[in-house]
Amino acid sequence: MGLFGKFLGATKNDAKVAKYEYKKTKLESKERKKEAARNEKEGKIKSIQEGAQLSLNYAKNNYESMCEKVSSLYNKTSELIAVINDLKSRKLSRDEKKQLVEAQEEAPENLEYLYLAKDYFIFLTRLANGMALKNEQMLLLVKFGAFFDGVDVLSDEDDEDVDDSLLADFKEIGRDFKEMFVSSKKQLSDFNLRDYVEEKYCDEIDDLKLPEIETALDAFEKLANKENTSKVEEPIKDTHQENGKTVECPNCHCSLPETAKFCPKCGTKIEPQGPAFCMECGSSLRPGAKFCPKCGAKINR
Repeated sequence: MGLFGKFLGATKNDAKVAKYEYKKTKLESKERKKEAARNEKEGKIKSIQEGAQLSLNYAKNNYESMCEKVSSLYNKTSELIAVINDLKSRKLSRDEKKQLVEAQEEAPENLEYLYLAKDYFIFLTRLANGMALKNEQMLLLVKFGAFFDGVDVLSDEDDEDVDDSLLADFKEIGRDFKEMFVSSKKQLSDFNLRDYVEEKYCDEIDDLKLPEIETALDAFEKLANKENTSKVEEPIKDTHQENGKTVECPNCHCSLPETAKFCPKCGTKIEPQGPAFCMECGSSLRPGAKFCPKCGAKINR
């Protein structure tokens, strides 16, 4: 119990009670701190979700201009890759060597933007379908969305200057994530667009391979158009348009109505057409695939 306890006349039981109260107070303090951290984390996760939803709403309203920007970059990058392949195949003059160096510097960065844009629209489509997104995927939607408003998101990701552009709030939200945890080991502040794309698509970029971005754009466009059509024309069913859609029999290749379940000519069962790409990683899928060959995700039909 000690000399101090004896001097005050405290008993052994008093000392035990005091020790217990001290431990209890310390534990309660830790619990309060944990609860505050949990509340802060939940609040910031909610901010990410709101930012991702903002990206989705923006894309629905501005799809055409966004698609035009991506298509322009795709065509430009395709031309750069053609120039690189042409110049590398022959002896070059001084000007051609300079042209090759410039193309080799520009093409990889353009590819980074294109692969990010592909994933951006894939994740938007998932979000619009009500599918759950990882924090990293939602952060990509928040951070990359400013690209369509003219922001150089790969070079200026940490720029603290005030941005009065249409999507300035994207950058503001991004800066709010510096102290938030994705998990107990990884902070959201560790998420970086360049690191993400270089880690996921390093081989494709090194090989100057263009992404299959058209599929991702088309999938999002169909979803957005379907939503707009259902909102405006839901009371009226356009049977003529429905009857005009056809599919091909996989056995005898004759043309069938989209709603056909069996081929009237050969009797083959018509399976519903699945998505053309994986909603998880964006890889292309073969018709009838049940799992993604790259990431193993189950294909929802």
